[in-house]
Amino acid sequence: MILVIGEMASQFSLDSGDSYRHSFSGNGYEWARRIGKDCFFLTVMAEDKAAKGMKALLDDEGIAYSRGLVSPLPSAFVIDGDRYYRHTAPVSLTGESILEAIAGMSFDSAVVSSVLLSYNPSASAIIDTLSFLLPQPRLAIDASIEIEEGRNIAARTIGEARTGFRSFLVSSDKTEIASFIGCE
Repeated sequence: MILVIGEMASQFSLDSGDSYRHSFSGNGYEWARRIGKDCFFLTVMAEDKAAKGMKALLDDEGIAYSRGLVSPLPSAFVIDGDRYYRHTAPVSLTGESILEAIAGMSFDSAVVSSVLLSYNPSASAIIDTLSFLLPQPRLAIDASIEIEEGRNIAARTIGEARTGFRSFLVSSDKTEIASFIGCE
């Protein structure tokens, strides 16, 4: 099984004129969709209307996810490519909540969104927690989304992860990541 730790956001894209099309996106969600039934998607969901739609979509797609990770903060959203993750549910992920959500599970690989790491004040704790899983999974950090300037948590965390994992990859190439984690 492959563990995906990342974000899921409401996405609003200009459709025509002044109307917007609503869908869901997020680096973590895109990996969960790609992997499908061999995935466990670990994300924090809000308690708002958007999160209800996210949960329904994950259920419809047959993607297992962390139902118990709930935040009172609002869901993240993306409008025409601009990401709004500050003060949103995904940043409330901690090492303790990860361990609680995946208790008794085993993973061959894990892919973590660099977006989540760069906005999460506990980014180092997330990576550290993964380093203690047994058996230790291959860890890939998907750096395909450009991180806002000044958000160096991801760089520091990635540096720490390089020394803590037997098999580790940081890449923006989704094909390379898919091959590394065993998802073609």
